[in-house]
Amino acid sequence: MIKIAKQVILPAWENKVAPCGGESGCPARTNIAGSLYALSRGDTEQAWQIMMESHPFRAVLGRVCYAFCESPCNRGSFDTPISIQHLEMVIGDEGFDPNWKIPIEKLENPKKVAIIGAGPAGLSAAYYLARAGYTVEIFEKAEKPGGMMRYGIPEYRLERAVLDREIGFILGLGVKLSSGYNVDGEKLKSLSSKFDAVIVTTGAGTPVEARFEGSDKATPGLRFLQETQSGRRDSMKGKSVVVIGGGNVAMDTCRTAVRLGAKSVTVVYRRTIEEMPAHMSEYREAREEGVDFGFLLAPISWDGKKAVFQKNRLSEPDESGRRKPEPILDETEELDTDILFTAIGQKPDEWEKPADNIFFAGDVLPGAEGTVIHAIADARRAADELHQKLSGRKLLEEPGEEVTYDKMNIGRYYEKRMRLLGASVSPSVRAENFEPYVKRVSVAEAAVEAERCFYCGTCVGGLDSACDWCFHACPDDSVDKKQIEWNPSGALFEANENCGGCSKCWEYCPRYVVRPKDQEI
Repeated sequence: MIKIAKQVILPAWENKVAPCGGESGCPARTNIAGSLYALSRGDTEQAWQIMMESHPFRAVLGRVCYAFCESPCNRGSFDTPISIQHLEMVIGDEGFDPNWKIPIEKLENPKKVAIIGAGPAGLSAAYYLARAGYTVEIFEKAEKPGGMMRYGIPEYRLERAVLDREIGFILGLGVKLSSGYNVDGEKLKSLSSKFDAVIVTTGAGTPVEARFEGSDKATPGLRFLQETQSGRRDSMKGKSVVVIGGGNVAMDTCRTAVRLGAKSVTVVYRRTIEEMPAHMSEYREAREEGVDFGFLLAPISWDGKKAVFQKNRLSEPDESGRRKPEPILDETEELDTDILFTAIGQKPDEWEKPADNIFFAGDVLPGAEGTVIHAIADARRAADELHQKLSGRKLLEEPGEEVTYDKMNIGRYYEKRMRLLGASVSPSVRAENFEPYVKRVSVAEAAVEAERCFYCGTCVGGLDSACDWCFHACPDDSVDKKQIEWNPSGALFEANENCGGCSKCWEYCPRYVVRPKDQEI
């Protein structure tokens, strides 16, 4: 008897991508949904291990990331986004396990990779490649690794002990670090001949030169931050300070000046607050700490005591949609200042590419975003390109289908709940020292907030789960549970031979994991 195959609509269980870790969310494609489900169960170690699949700076990002993942968070379309930074700080601190044996591919003849620069991009690239079985050596010109995380971001935002802990984990994978090693064009060429590949991640450490009368007497804000983080903290008590610029370096500069005792601190920016590139949380916190702001002002001159600024207005938007500052003739403003900082941008060193086995990543590239998470994401890209060139295989999987809010089925499952706000030290107290001012929430508080997550596109069923809607909705017991423990890499259910494709399982699935699929029987 000949059996004739036929096509039927049956359910298929497949984990997908939550928007927080998708194209419009975390640049490094962190599996936030899976990690937060583990955290909701109080399992900080599993939450940490899941996030470590994406990148190594868990606790660092819990302190310095600007939470790009919150913008597309589906929970935000329901009430308010998940308060991810508080949760990532808990995961990074409480889940950290220095003895965890992260899977490392074993190669008979591992290829050698040199990385120039031990900032977030260089260290992250080393992490990805060491896990893939490469022999990795980092060459860093500074005394210690970390790049701008160590020498740029102030300690009140990022404790050095936290940074050292996470860098130590990367080096513990067998990554060799050569500090005090300055690489120029000739040395780069030499390294490219000694190693199978080289990744240049030297960042953007050169301040953009300000051009106005007396600018040579001003101090670049980036240099000031580097000196401060290296231990030099000269008192500014009784001094008036002006900072020219509107980016995150300007915010760190003005807030550091406050902590060094400046009598007054004013940030001057040539456009308005709407165009200011600094993250708004930095702006708000600077205002709370007593920093004043002057907008639509461009520097004309500084004589060491008095700074003169041209008043501007914004033009109509041009073809790019951007409004440019235009001077208002004969209108100026004067500010008395003892110290003038310039923070109008940073530029990378210029490199030639003497060989085809050289790659670039992070802020050294034109148009880089200038944040830690973007540098990490670019390190992922560079490591993947390098791996494909040397092995012919991809290092990272392509992200799957993203689950947007319109695909979710949450109406019957969730109630509106307030977002975790956390707490911080009062502005008057935090402005007096370099101690961290954001108070870390407890594991219990973090678990409650993690329960607000929809875990979009992630199967979180199992014998001890409150979900299992597909299993309970099945009218003829044709859905089988596959395993007891939760597995972030795959779904926990499958249809058996009794399934007739009634559609109940995918109609009841809240997270868009169960979907109808043409199958041959």
